[in-house]
Amino acid sequence: MRVIAVTNQKGGTGKTTTVVNLGFALAQGGARTLLVDIDAQGNLGVSFGTGSEQGLYHILVDGADPNACAVSVRPNL
Repeated sequence: MRVIAVTNQKGGTGKTTTVVNLGFALAQGGARTLLVDIDAQGNLGVSFGTGSEQGLYHILVDGADPNACAVSVRPNL
């Protein structure tokens, strides 16, 4: 397993766009890929046209099952 973090404090630097494209490319290459959106606006889910009733907050604070919060958007992704 590898962890890749895309970070920058400044907004509008292409973080979400980079993650969407990198994640999609890895998934198309056969890698099982999990993207975690820690942005309160949830733009990663919006980019894939999906969302979840529960998110990272519910996992960390309420103890929700991470598998129940995950949303499959494409094969391997």
